[in-house]
Amino acid sequence: MGEIWVRLLLVAGALVVVALVISLTRRRRRSGRLFDGAGLRPGVYLFTSATCADCVAARARLAEGLGVSGFAEIEWEKDPDLFTQVGIELVPSTVVVTPDGTATRYPGIPDRLLERLNP
Repeated sequence: MGEIWVRLLLVAGALVVVALVISLTRRRRRSGRLFDGAGLRPGVYLFTSATCADCVAARARLAEGLGVSGFAEIEWEKDPDLFTQVGIELVPSTVVVTPDGTATRYPGIPDRLLERLNP
């Protein structure tokens, strides 16, 4: 009988570890992440695709918050290599590159980014 409890505790412990890994992975995807800007000049970049429904809303939010000339749009169909270099896996994604060349990626609609830029 004692062996069953040990096995149950091992399974429960494994499930807790899996839940923690999933939670940390999701949190990391939601938050901005610093990385090398892959040669992009300082500025704000919106990565989009022609088949992305949320890209229209992201473009409108950035235009509203930064102005039409406040960001550059990079389309998957025109520059897929840049998506790979920057590590864009989800569209829309907004990337902010600082003057020192580091960048922060914001997946999804850029509301959180705009809140940070315009508190």
